[in-house]
Amino acid sequence: MKTVSLALSGAAARGYAHIGVIRELINNGFKINAIAGTSMGAVVGAMFAANKLDEYEKWVKNLYQHDIINLLGFSRKGGLINTDKLFSVLGEMIGQNTLIEDLPIKFCAVCVDIISKREVWFQEGNLLFAIRASSAIPSIFYPVEANGHLYVDGGILNNLPVGALKNAQSDYVIAVDINSNTKTKYDVYITQDEEERQNSLFAQFQKISKKIGKNSQNRYSMFDVAAISLDIMQNLLKSYRLAENKVDILIEIPQSICKVYDFHKAQQLIQIGQIATKKALDYYQQKQ
Repeated sequence: MKTVSLALSGAAARGYAHIGVIRELINNGFKINAIAGTSMGAVVGAMFAANKLDEYEKWVKNLYQHDIINLLGFSRKGGLINTDKLFSVLGEMIGQNTLIEDLPIKFCAVCVDIISKREVWFQEGNLLFAIRASSAIPSIFYPVEANGHLYVDGGILNNLPVGALKNAQSDYVIAVDINSNTKTKYDVYITQDEEERQNSLFAQFQKISKKIGKNSQNRYSMFDVAAISLDIMQNLLKSYRLAENKVDILIEIPQSICKVYDFHKAQQLIQIGQIATKKALDYYQQKQ
């Protein structure tokens, strides 16, 4: 069986595509024995590493049943979102006290310590803490504080953490960039019932967006400004990361597939992850 070290990038809702990527790799006979992830890449990677991806996928596809506004807490100052309740739910899936070193496969969550101004790799310690630190998007989510350190989203410095896989022994290194500038379009299908459920969930996210930042004088919400800023920075840094580290297969998923807060589009994004992976594998095989 072909073994894979997998690097998963971040980009909020687009990270759902990683679920489809993992499904397609397994369907094609790959065994994933190491994962390094940033932000949503760390979240999805952790779910797989903890053998909870099925449960997580079911949860994201049924988010419309939950009170999202209640799941996310708001600061009275600064417009920041408190993710305590959200990560409590994720903790119920993977275990509040699960340690990275106890996982059946190697795992690394990448974040940035803004106190020491450096990139940090969590390769041991509490898994839930690591993914929460890795996905704390600046100006949107509260930073994660511990022992005098203040951790935020790893995408600030490293949104495609291939370097964290250097010591993993695998047949292939595969990187998944869900923030690509490619123009690929995907033909995906959802039922009418699913579309209605997504519209219900989207209405909840619209309320959140209005609550934290957009008014009649501003074209972009706080979500939009933070997301666009990160996209620009991450795409600039990505080329350096790929030049530094060898990748056997690069799966590119365009940032245009959705906005970073389109969490209601789980069905489509998972399908896109599968389609993009199949195309990348076919292209790789044709080159051999």
